[in-house]
Amino acid sequence: MTEFYEQPLPIRTYDIDFAGIVSNIVFIRWLEDLRLGLMEQAYPLIQALAEDVAPILLATRISYRKPVTIADPLLFPSNREFCRFPPRATAVGR
Repeated sequence: MTEFYEQPLPIRTYDIDFAGIVSNIVFIRWLEDLRLGLMEQAYPLIQALAEDVAPILLATRISYRKPVTIADPLLFPSNREFCRFPPRATAVGR
C-alpha cells in the first residue's frame, strides 16, 4: 500500500439539495467510499471476512467549513492515519 491514498469523488445531481449545495449526509457516504477504497489497498474486505475479521466504524465526526456545490471538483486525500483513531480525511476543492 502506498503512503498516500486519494480518490476523486464526483458530485451527482442527486447529491445536491434545493439550495444547490451538497447535502450533509452525502459526506458520510463519501467517507464510507474512501474507507472502503483505502481498505481495498491495505486489507481487502474479502480477505478480512475470510479471516473472520469484521471492520467496524466506531464514530464519525465532520466539521463543515463551507458549502460544496455541484460545480466544485473534489479530491479527497488521506494517508495511513485514516486507518487509525481518530481518522483523518480532508476535502480539497480544486
